Amino acid sequence: MMSPQNIQQAIASFPTSLRRLLEAELRAGNYVVKITSECSTSTDRLCIHLAKQVTTRARVSSSDFVFRDLDLPGRGAEISDLQRRFVVVEEPHDPSAEPDMDAIRASLQALELVSNADRFGPDGGLW
Repeated sequence: MMSPQNIQQAIASFPTSLRRLLEAELRAGNYVVKITSECSTSTDRLCIHLAKQVTTRARVSSSDFVFRDLDLPGRGAEISDLQRRFVVVEEPHDPSAEPDMDAIRASLQALELVSNADRFGPDGGLW
């Protein structure tokens, strides 16, 4: 489990521009889902995964970092430093995956009416 100290240590190791972005996102209500570290022969990479899309600044590249919209299943966008050693990852947001609560309530109500049809009259009273 991630502790607040682990999250603070990871954020503190990021370059200033990405650290400011992360701090602004946390103040705006976004939160860290996970922290991953990738080691390879060429470079080490530290990734902080956010629950929501970045909203505190434009989601475009700048002179300080690179924005990549990864149009891949299960992958959201990412913002990294120029060397791609420090990465802020947005979790993918698929609005179709969110349940339609009105439809769920309507189907449950219909099921209840059908299952209780033998006990209640059409007006809702007992037979």
